[in-house]
Amino acid sequence: MSTQDAWPPVYYDFRRYGLSFYKMRLPRIENLVELCDHYLECDKRYTDIFSPTTTRAQVAVQRTIKLIRDIALRLSSMSKVASIESHEKAQADYEFEVLQAADLPTDPERTPEGMKQQLLDLETAYVLRLDTVASLKRRIAMLEESLDPAISKHLF
Repeated sequence: MSTQDAWPPVYYDFRRYGLSFYKMRLPRIENLVELCDHYLECDKRYTDIFSPTTTRAQVAVQRTIKLIRDIALRLSSMSKVASIESHEKAQADYEFEVLQAADLPTDPERTPEGMKQQLLDLETAYVLRLDTVASLKRRIAMLEESLDPAISKHLF
C-alpha cells in the first residue's frame, strides 16, 4: 500500500502562493483533529507491524499528538460557542440600532406636532367608536320597543 493513499485529503497548501491560495478552502480546526487521528492510526499500524515494543520516543510522540488533538477539540468547541455568541451579539446590536433609530429627534413621527396629530387622530377614532356604540344601543332599544309586547324581552 502506498503512503499516498493513506493520507487524509489536503485542505491547505502552506506555501505562500500555493495551490490553496486560489483553489482550496481555508483549514479548519476539525481538519487538525482529523490529521491527529490519522497520525495516531498510522503510528499504531507502524507499531503493530514493525515493532511490538514501544520506545520512549514513540510514547512521547503519541502523547504529544493526543495533547494537540485534545487542545484542538477544546478549541473547536470554544470557537463554536464563540461563533454562536458573536451571532447573538450582532443580532442584539442590530435590534438596538433599530430601536435607537426610532428615538432620533429628526424622526418626523416624533416631533411634537406629529405626536399631537397622532393623539388627535386617536381621540377622534375613540369618540367615533363611542358614538357608534351609543347609536347601536339606541337601535337595539328601538328594536326591543317595536317587538310585540306579549313576547318576553328576557328571551333576547
